[in-house]
Amino acid sequence: MLTVSKMDSSSLSYIAMHMSKAYTDIQKDINEVKAEVNGASGVIYYNNDTSNFVFECVVPISQIPKKTPKNSTVVVLEASRMLVYNYYGPYSNLKDAYADIALYCNKNKLVQSGPMREFYVTDPTKVKDSSQWLTRIMFPVK
Repeated sequence: MLTVSKMDSSSLSYIAMHMSKAYTDIQKDINEVKAEVNGASGVIYYNNDTSNFVFECVVPISQIPKKTPKNSTVVVLEASRMLVYNYYGPYSNLKDAYADIALYCNKNKLVQSGPMREFYVTDPTKVKDSSQWLTRIMFPVK
C-alpha cells in the first residue's frame, strides 16, 4: 500500500492533538504534490507506552507523486499475514475490539509480528451515527 505518512509520538493526553496536526500536514502535502487519495486514512501504532506512544499517520495514494512532500514522507506499507477485524462503533470503544482480538489470538495461538494498523473507513463528518463507523484493524500475526 503506497501512502503519504508522518511519524510522531505523544503521551496519551496529547495524542489527538498530535494526530490532528499530522493529518493536516499530510493533507497539505497531498494537495501540494497533487497526489490522488486511494482509500481510508489510518494510523500505525509502534508501541503501547501511554507516556510516549509512537505512531505513524498514513493516507493511501494511487501513485508516487512527481514532487517530494515537504512535511511528510511517501512510504510503502508491505503486505504481510494479518488478522483483519472490522469494528463498528465509536472510537471511544475501540478497546473492546482490541480485547476481542487478544482473545482470538490467544485461543488460536497467534502472535503479533509487527506494528498494528487502524484504518478509519467511515467518515464521521458524513455519517453522524457512531454505531455505523467502521474501523478496520489490521493485526500482523505469525
